[in-house]
Amino acid sequence: IGVSNFNVDQLERFHAICPITAVQPPYNMLQRQIEQDVLPWCRHNGVNAMVYWPLMKGLLAGRLPRDYQFQPGDGRAKYPMFHGDEWQKNQDFLDELRAIAAECNKTVAQVVVNWTIWQPGVTAALCGAKRASQIEETAGAMGWRLTGEQTARIESALARRGEPIVRSAV
Repeated sequence: IGVSNFNVDQLERFHAICPITAVQPPYNMLQRQIEQDVLPWCRHNGVNAMVYWPLMKGLLAGRLPRDYQFQPGDGRAKYPMFHGDEWQKNQDFLDELRAIAAECNKTVAQVVVNWTIWQPGVTAALCGAKRASQIEETAGAMGWRLTGEQTARIESALARRGEPIVRSAV
């Protein structure tokens, strides 16, 4: 049995009645709340954590320039992370990810997904794709690992970026 978007209290109550084998929470470099409770619970109980939104609706893929204008009907336009000061902070953070990606000869998306899958307790990163090329790109996140120095640079860039105003993408 798998569940999605459960907090630890819900996991405990459900797991006591029917053992859970997989949990599906949102998780990415900017939304890390589950590191404090859900991921430790999963590790303790031997439950798989299959996280979604590792690329945060494409934001962390690093392809949108600072002056990007959303097309009418693009649902991302409603999220604060794509506007104003939050957008500029995210772009500053992405500049560091772009530098790391260049060092690794990888794309920003590959760096982000690689970082995600190496987080303690994460079993899988569920990445959406609209094109076959995106699936191929995501596959390039496997089979290698960021160095300790690169991971430290990511953490430092995150600290400089600060907490997002809206902690959830929804």
